[in-house]
Amino acid sequence: MSDLRDIRATDHDSNVTTSGASPRMGTRPRARSATRPAARALVACSLLCTSHVTGCVIPPPIITVVEEEYPPFISSDFVSPTDRIIQVTTPDAVTLKLNAIFDQNREDLLYVAWYSQNDGVLRTTTVPLVTEEDDPDYRNVFYTYGPDEVVVDPCDDVNANTRSDVVWAYVSDESWATTDDALGIQEQLNAFKVSYSWVLEFNVLCTGT
Repeated sequence: MSDLRDIRATDHDSNVTTSGASPRMGTRPRARSATRPAARALVACSLLCTSHVTGCVIPPPIITVVEEEYPPFISSDFVSPTDRIIQVTTPDAVTLKLNAIFDQNREDLLYVAWYSQNDGVLRTTTVPLVTEEDDPDYRNVFYTYGPDEVVVDPCDDVNANTRSDVVWAYVSDESWATTDDALGIQEQLNAFKVSYSWVLEFNVLCTGT
């Protein structure tokens, strides 16, 4: 069982940025361009001035602002249970929860998907921005989103006949490209995805099984 813990607990490290088969680390730029009418006005005015027309004032140059895009962030201080390996000894349902999710970029919402090694896709949803101020509220760097949770039944038809399960919480800043039991959770090409996982070890006597 120790080998199982080592393999599964490290299968998907939390907050590893991935994009299919090509990991994408760091940030990506997001450019905000000037409007086309303003660009046309600059060209027209420049042509008039070069034709020796007096009284023409050339507007200041159009500046493109590039905003860095950062991946969401899951902190181990804001999940429950805090133990990555959970011993399940009763038939009671186990609740896994992201108490808060963070992002350095101010988004309207983030996308969450829960995936089980045994049961496939458990749940997909969106979580709203809960920061009320215009500026980041966590460590003066991150905006806060969430929370969200999922419930795992140790005595469902699959878990009752297995000794363990691994459950991942995935978070992306874009809608999911794929949420499939066989293919897993896949993000959009230009999106960030981070994850957090728990290993559930079952030692439960389920009635009726």
